[in-house]
Amino acid sequence: MDHQNLAKRIIYIWLAVVLLLLPSTALSPLAIQASPETDAWNKYPIPKEGKAGDWVLTGPGTSVTALGVAGDGTTIYAATEGIGNHNLYKSDDDGYTWTPLWEIPAGDGGSMIIAINLPDREDSDTIYLSTENNVYKSTDGGEDFDIVGNNPGGAGADGLKITSFDVIEHHGDNLLVISTRDVDNLEYGGVYFYDESETFSNLTDLRVGNSDAGSMYDVLAVAFSPNFSDDEQIVAVVTDELNTIVTTRFGVGNWGGEVADAYIMNVLVDPPLPMAATSGLLAFPADYDSDVDEEQYVQYVGLDVGGLTGGVYMITGVEAPNAPLVDLVSLPAPVYSLDAAGNAIDPVMLIGEEYEPTVIGPMVVAGLTTGGVFSFMGGIGSPPPSAPPATNACVALGAFHGLGYYVYAGTSGTNGGFARSTDSGATFARTAFISDNLTEITDIAVSPVYDQDGTIYMITQGDSGNKILWRTTSHGQTWDAIMTQGQSLIGSQGSFTTLADFDNIVFSPRFETDTSVFIIESGSAPNIWRSTDNGSRFLPLRNKATTEEIDSLVPVNNKKLLVGDSAG
Repeated sequence: MDHQNLAKRIIYIWLAVVLLLLPSTALSPLAIQASPETDAWNKYPIPKEGKAGDWVLTGPGTSVTALGVAGDGTTIYAATEGIGNHNLYKSDDDGYTWTPLWEIPAGDGGSMIIAINLPDREDSDTIYLSTENNVYKSTDGGEDFDIVGNNPGGAGADGLKITSFDVIEHHGDNLLVISTRDVDNLEYGGVYFYDESETFSNLTDLRVGNSDAGSMYDVLAVAFSPNFSDDEQIVAVVTDELNTIVTTRFGVGNWGGEVADAYIMNVLVDPPLPMAATSGLLAFPADYDSDVDEEQYVQYVGLDVGGLTGGVYMITGVEAPNAPLVDLVSLPAPVYSLDAAGNAIDPVMLIGEEYEPTVIGPMVVAGLTTGGVFSFMGGIGSPPPSAPPATNACVALGAFHGLGYYVYAGTSGTNGGFARSTDSGATFARTAFISDNLTEITDIAVSPVYDQDGTIYMITQGDSGNKILWRTTSHGQTWDAIMTQGQSLIGSQGSFTTLADFDNIVFSPRFETDTSVFIIESGSAPNIWRSTDNGSRFLPLRNKATTEEIDSLVPVNNKKLLVGDSAG
């Protein structure tokens, strides 16, 4: 017998002795244990698909297209595609369980829900939503809807589609503005106004650009000023298929009258050139003031210019005839959704984007390869290390609490779904509508103090082919999907690292105090990822231990690891 084999036998014998000396509870998974009375196994609750699982898993090919959050911070509405027989769902427990509410009527032309609006965030039962063809209103929490904006300008036919809408309370009644665009070249949309206080109210053309609807601009977004009752300002993002313009009107005045039109240029080329966006969004800081003399005339405009170009632009108003100031304040990537809070000088901005790393002119624009959410605070933007792993992220800000804002995100694409953040978008965990199923559990790890903290980690795989890392801290009553194979995460040096296939989860033996967890990737020279905050964020450790596959890993503490590889 050679020395190497003898050494292996000694190690195996030593391990066997140690295992025999360990108490039985150290070996058995506390999550699933035999009942001493019956010697039977109890079934442990794990994520399930569809209605039986409260819509945690919804199968590949499903997506969330819009979100609306009530002021109570726990009532959330989500618009979906490909999930059950409904297009609108409601949660009353911060996104863990959902009730199906409403299906888009068959006569709506196969449209999808593009926006949800709760004009009074203290009233979670009054909700407006828009498809690409109509705007609907419910006063019973989404059980029943009536059309309030019926095919504005002919939307739903001849290439005309609704792009956005806004609702605001005004003297006890609600007012609506709706924008449309025509997808055909040299055909245009408009801005329409609806007053619910008038019994026989019709949609009124607001003649954006001081011209009849359909004659001048496609309108990508429209919104009331947050102070509309005082200033009667309406803001619109428009394009003539060559330029992208932010235009505004006060009362019955002309568009671009009191505040000149702001032209948004492509600043990635020198000199800047005009660009025509294909979609747009509007958001305002909490201290917005339409009086340019107060220096709080700040608007945020999110654009998708097609391809890989777009971004969020800050519009700072100045007195006409001078043009407002326009500044790019994000990566120049396509923007899918936008929300904002805080003051203009110190904003909190949530931007749902679709990212791809690319080279634009002389600049290298690095971004997430699978989409996610950017969180901007105090004017500084950074992608969170644990953004929802999918494309086309729709975002919504919830209530503020001691750790920051609650942030909700809905995504589409492989392993998309509904995600929530309790730290202003710094970290996310998905809780529902996850676009996958569960066909295999590949690993389970139980907290060393499970009886006290109820924590279990689990790795699963479904038909998408991607592994999902789950965590429960409630003895299996609720599960969070915290990482997904293929997700882009920020590495230890600040660069993006794609999470490869991973096989194993290991707790620190001092988890009760250091809350550290490790996951190990598959294959040769794998990354070892460590979280020191019970899975909220993971960072890769520099693997200098082996270039082989890792067969076993035993933490001594959250900094010292023993690694066994495939080379022995």
